[in-house]
Amino acid sequence: MAIVASDLSRAGETAEIIAGELGLEAPRLYPQLQERAYGEAEGKTGEEVAALWGPWVTARVPGAETPDEMRRRGLAGVRRVVRDVRRATAPAATSVIVVSHGGLIRELVRHATGGSLPEPGTYLPNGGGYSMLYERERLRLVEAARSAAFAPATR
Repeated sequence: MAIVASDLSRAGETAEIIAGELGLEAPRLYPQLQERAYGEAEGKTGEEVAALWGPWVTARVPGAETPDEMRRRGLAGVRRVVRDVRRATAPAATSVIVVSHGGLIRELVRHATGGSLPEPGTYLPNGGGYSMLYERERLRLVEAARSAAFAPATR
Protein backbone atom coordinates (compact mmCIF):
# COMPACT_ATOMS: atom_id res chain seq x y z
CA MET A 1 0.00 0.00 0.00
CA ALA A 2 1.14 3.55 -0.71
CA ILE A 3 0.02 6.98 0.45
CA VAL A 4 0.14 10.30 -1.40
CA ALA A 5 -1.22 13.74 -0.65
CA SER A 6 -1.70 17.27 -1.82
CA ASP A 7 1.37 19.36 -1.11
CA LEU A 8 -0.66 21.76 1.05
CA SER A 9 0.38 21.41 4.68
CA ARG A 10 -2.92 20.22 6.15
CA ALA A 11 -3.18 17.30 3.70
CA GLY A 12 0.49 16.43 4.02
CA GLU A 13 0.27 16.37 7.82
CA THR A 14 -2.83 14.16 7.70
CA ALA A 15 -1.11 11.79 5.28
CA GLU A 16 1.96 11.60 7.56
CA ILE A 17 -0.25 10.62 10.51
CA ILE A 18 -2.02 7.95 8.45
CA ALA A 19 1.30 6.63 7.10
CA GLY A 20 2.67 6.38 10.63
CA GLU A 21 -0.37 4.52 11.92
CA LEU A 22 -0.27 2.07 9.00
CA GLY A 23 3.50 1.65 8.91
CA LEU A 24 3.79 3.09 5.40
CA GLU A 25 6.61 5.07 3.87
CA ALA A 26 6.29 8.85 4.05
CA PRO A 27 3.71 10.21 1.63
CA ARG A 28 4.77 11.59 -1.72
CA LEU A 29 3.28 15.05 -2.31
CA TYR A 30 1.56 16.18 -5.52
CA PRO A 31 0.60 19.81 -6.24
CA GLN A 32 -2.08 18.58 -8.68
CA LEU A 33 -4.06 17.28 -5.67
CA GLN A 34 -4.43 20.74 -4.11
CA GLU A 35 -7.73 22.38 -3.23
CA ARG A 36 -9.37 24.68 -5.74
CA ALA A 37 -7.52 27.91 -6.41
CA TYR A 38 -9.91 30.69 -5.35
CA GLY A 39 -8.11 33.62 -6.96
CA GLU A 40 -9.00 36.96 -5.42
CA ALA A 41 -11.34 35.17 -3.00
CA GLU A 42 -8.44 33.44 -1.20
CA GLY A 43 -8.67 34.15 2.51
CA LYS A 44 -12.11 35.80 2.30
CA THR A 45 -15.19 34.63 4.17
CA GLY A 46 -18.30 33.44 2.36
CA GLU A 47 -20.01 36.71 3.26
CA GLU A 48 -17.14 38.76 1.83
CA VAL A 49 -17.20 36.73 -1.40
CA ALA A 50 -20.96 37.15 -1.71
CA ALA A 51 -20.69 40.91 -1.16
CA LEU A 52 -18.03 41.24 -3.85
CA TRP A 53 -19.08 38.72 -6.49
CA GLY A 54 -22.37 37.12 -5.44
CA PRO A 55 -23.04 33.52 -4.32
CA TRP A 56 -20.33 30.95 -5.10
CA VAL A 57 -22.59 28.99 -7.44
CA THR A 58 -22.75 31.97 -9.82
CA ALA A 59 -19.76 34.09 -8.75
CA ARG A 60 -17.12 34.97 -11.31
CA VAL A 61 -14.15 35.54 -9.06
CA PRO A 62 -11.09 36.96 -10.82
CA GLY A 63 -8.33 34.37 -10.93
CA ALA A 64 -10.45 31.55 -9.47
CA GLU A 65 -10.09 28.10 -10.94
CA THR A 66 -13.31 26.79 -12.50
CA PRO A 67 -14.65 23.38 -11.45
CA ASP A 68 -13.76 22.05 -14.93
CA GLU A 69 -10.18 23.34 -14.63
CA MET A 70 -9.88 21.82 -11.16
CA ARG A 71 -11.25 18.49 -12.37
CA ARG A 72 -8.77 18.36 -15.28
CA ARG A 73 -5.89 19.20 -12.94
CA GLY A 74 -7.01 16.59 -10.41
CA LEU A 75 -7.39 13.89 -13.04
CA ALA A 76 -3.91 14.68 -14.35
CA GLY A 77 -2.68 14.30 -10.76
CA VAL A 78 -4.45 10.96 -10.36
CA ARG A 79 -2.88 9.72 -13.61
CA ARG A 80 0.56 10.78 -12.35
CA VAL A 81 0.04 9.11 -8.98
CA VAL A 82 -1.05 5.88 -10.68
CA ARG A 83 1.96 5.98 -13.02
CA ASP A 84 4.40 6.63 -10.17
CA VAL A 85 2.96 3.95 -7.89
CA ARG A 86 2.82 1.39 -10.69
CA ARG A 87 6.49 2.05 -11.48
CA ALA A 88 7.43 1.65 -7.82
CA THR A 89 5.43 -1.54 -7.19
CA ALA A 90 5.36 -3.38 -10.54
CA PRO A 91 4.51 -6.06 -11.25
CA ALA A 92 2.34 -6.25 -8.12
CA ALA A 93 -0.87 -4.25 -7.93
CA THR A 94 -1.30 -2.04 -4.89
CA SER A 95 -3.81 0.28 -3.29
CA VAL A 96 -3.12 3.97 -2.81
CA ILE A 97 -4.49 6.25 -0.12
CA VAL A 98 -4.89 9.78 -1.49
CA VAL A 99 -5.27 12.66 0.96
CA SER A 100 -6.70 15.75 -0.69
CA HIS A 101 -9.32 18.48 -0.22
CA GLY A 102 -13.09 18.76 -0.39
CA GLY A 103 -13.41 20.77 -3.59
CA LEU A 104 -11.15 18.46 -5.56
CA ILE A 105 -12.68 15.31 -4.07
CA ARG A 106 -16.16 16.58 -4.99
CA GLU A 107 -15.08 17.10 -8.61
CA LEU A 108 -13.38 13.71 -8.83
CA VAL A 109 -16.46 11.97 -7.39
CA ARG A 110 -18.63 13.91 -9.84
CA HIS A 111 -16.39 12.82 -12.71
CA ALA A 112 -16.24 9.18 -11.55
CA THR A 113 -20.04 8.94 -11.31
CA GLY A 114 -20.88 10.74 -14.53
CA GLY A 115 -22.26 13.65 -12.52
CA SER A 116 -24.77 11.65 -10.46
CA LEU A 117 -22.94 12.20 -7.14
CA PRO A 118 -22.64 14.12 -4.99
CA GLU A 119 -26.17 15.44 -5.23
CA PRO A 120 -26.54 19.23 -5.08
CA GLY A 121 -26.68 20.52 -1.53
CA THR A 122 -24.75 17.64 -0.02
CA TYR A 123 -21.75 18.12 2.22
CA LEU A 124 -18.63 15.99 1.90
CA PRO A 125 -17.28 15.94 5.46
CA ASN A 126 -13.63 15.98 6.42
CA GLY A 127 -12.31 12.46 6.84
CA GLY A 128 -14.84 10.93 4.44
CA GLY A 129 -13.72 7.86 2.57
CA TYR A 130 -14.24 7.19 -1.11
CA SER A 131 -12.94 4.03 -2.80
CA MET A 132 -12.18 4.61 -6.45
CA LEU A 133 -10.73 2.41 -9.13
CA TYR A 134 -8.47 3.77 -11.86
CA GLU A 135 -7.99 1.47 -14.81
CA ARG A 136 -7.78 1.87 -18.55
CA GLU A 137 -7.57 5.65 -18.10
CA ARG A 138 -10.96 5.73 -16.31
CA LEU A 139 -11.85 6.66 -12.76
CA ARG A 140 -14.82 4.93 -11.16
CA LEU A 141 -16.37 5.33 -7.71
CA VAL A 142 -16.53 1.92 -6.04
CA GLU A 143 -17.79 2.90 -2.60
CA ALA A 144 -18.45 5.95 -0.46
CA ALA A 145 -18.43 5.70 3.32
CA ARG A 146 -22.16 6.22 3.81
CA SER A 147 -21.85 7.06 7.47
CA ALA A 148 -19.98 10.25 6.61
CA ALA A 149 -20.10 10.87 2.88
CA PHE A 150 -22.88 12.69 1.10
CA ALA A 151 -24.53 13.90 4.29
CA PRO A 152 -27.28 16.50 3.89
CA ALA A 153 -25.89 20.00 4.11
CA THR A 154 -26.29 21.43 7.60
CA ARG A 155 -24.29 24.61 7.21
